[in-house]
Amino acid sequence: MKLDAKNMQIDTDSDKQYLAAKLSLISPASTACPTSPSTPSTDDDEEDKLHYTGLPKLPPPRHDLMRAQFRKGCVIVTSCIAAALFVSHASVFFSEIDELLKSILLSTVWAEAGAAIFCLMMIKRVDPGVMQRGERRCTPVPVGPVQDMLLEGRLLSPGLTNIISAANGSYCVRCFMWRKPEEKAHHCSCCNRCVRDFDHHCKLLGRCIAGKGMSGNMGYFKGLKCMGWLGFATALATLFLAVSSRIGWQQTLFCAARLLLGGSIAVGLVVLIGWVSISYMFGAEKSEGDHYGLM
Repeated sequence: MKLDAKNMQIDTDSDKQYLAAKLSLISPASTACPTSPSTPSTDDDEEDKLHYTGLPKLPPPRHDLMRAQFRKGCVIVTSCIAAALFVSHASVFFSEIDELLKSILLSTVWAEAGAAIFCLMMIKRVDPGVMQRGERRCTPVPVGPVQDMLLEGRLLSPGLTNIISAANGSYCVRCFMWRKPEEKAHHCSCCNRCVRDFDHHCKLLGRCIAGKGMSGNMGYFKGLKCMGWLGFATALATLFLAVSSRIGWQQTLFCAARLLLGGSIAVGLVVLIGWVSISYMFGAEKSEGDHYGLM
């Protein structure tokens, strides 16, 4: 087999041009080793830190204190219910009133006791109106110490106060959210949450009491108070009927007036002695603080 020598000859100039064109198509980036993904820019980091999903976690509620307060409230409520039931049943047992009236009185006081326990449980379970984070509620982050500390990743200073804005309302520096004036929100130091339509934190029930009218857990709180007064009135009416069935209603009223007068005097003396004692103790503490320069 014969090869054509002309076909095997290399044209030096055309070959150089071909190699130069080939090399120009290969970029330096294609020949380099694969690199790791590029890191986000500083602006992206700042946006992530100021986004509501990148804010610090909400402070945990003081569950131990709240549970202790709720246990105290349960003891008080159940004690009041037990006292009302005992007085009602004892009065009915020793009275001479008719059976129908006995059934009505006992059914009433038991219904009030059941309603009180139901309201107590619902106060514990129902959300009083805790405000949740969101993009509209958490933005914009106020310019100043709050934004600087968030960008630097530092904890906010304990002495930092809420920020007031005419356009957005008040900014809670613990929950990092805006609260409108019409929401009447307040940050509870025990629950560590902002609650709308805040009324008070009940130290006997361990819960924030909040809501407009019957919303939130305000309706159940009002129901619990109402059942307390109704239970007291029912037990007192049962006792009055039981005593009057024995000695007559006129003599019963006379005895009730004497008891009321004596009880009022006793309560007044207790309040007076307690007020004098507390005033003396606080006065002594203040004098000691003045002496040692502890104002």
